[in-house]
Amino acid sequence: FYLAASNLFYCDELELAASVFEDAAADTRARGSLRASIMTAAWQAGIEYRMGRLGDAESHARLWFETPEHQLPIAAPLMVGFLVEILVDRGWPDEAAGVLKEVGLAGDLPTLILFNILLAARGRMQLELGDVDSGIEDLLECGRREAAWKIGTPGIAMWRHLLALAVADRDPEHARRLAAEELERARAFGAPRALGVALHGAGLVNQDDEGLDLLRESVETLEGSPFRLEHARSLTDLGVRLRHAGLRNEAQEALRMAVDHASRCGAKPLVDRASEELRLAGARPRRER
Repeated sequence: FYLAASNLFYCDELELAASVFEDAAADTRARGSLRASIMTAAWQAGIEYRMGRLGDAESHARLWFETPEHQLPIAAPLMVGFLVEILVDRGWPDEAAGVLKEVGLAGDLPTLILFNILLAARGRMQLELGDVDSGIEDLLECGRREAAWKIGTPGIAMWRHLLALAVADRDPEHARRLAAEELERARAFGAPRALGVALHGAGLVNQDDEGLDLLRESVETLEGSPFRLEHARSLTDLGVRLRHAGLRNEAQEALRMAVDHASRCGAKPLVDRASEELRLAGARPRRER
């Protein structure tokens, strides 16, 4: 069941996935199965996270930590990986690092492909904490494992845009190649979140008019989707690029939307960044929720 249903998650069919796992949660409660409850909660954490509901996602993810002896190790890469992402987006990367140490996942990780979810999250966390070399190594390891497993789609873990941004100052040409490869894979895959994220990454590493067009396409791809947090990220960076291009009114509109979406998600660092950019664009942000 989990192998089948998780493909809805990988393919960005989140609303259907949410319904399927809600039914699964009711079934696990009726049967009193703790192990099944943990596995179901793991996927619910990921669904809520990708929908931008950070508070609900965190509640699901922490269920794993509340069970005796951290039951069901197979759920660890999901629960811990999603929790690390959630804590980073809420502005608490230090707490995320503490969680990894607490559960013994700060060092070498098993080669099970699900651990790519955790590897990508850990790499992003390390970049956020300023440990660039460690972050880059985790993201490179994602690529090595993908190659070993012959995975050609970006469905499980998107790491190339993170690596591209990490190496952009050191090797801009390599960064553009990484972003272009992820975008090519995402277009072939066709899932909306994957495409929106890849477009965002490619737009950031291309500083010309093409980059602006890619950011616009990212926003359009994610608009109206359940991926509010990714939409807010793309809106923020589109607003920044528009401001730098002198398109102040358009920048203000994008940034106001970014502040609103990020606030609804509970992504405080993104709210703060979009609000500051909105001030620089000459507008006064609305009072935070």
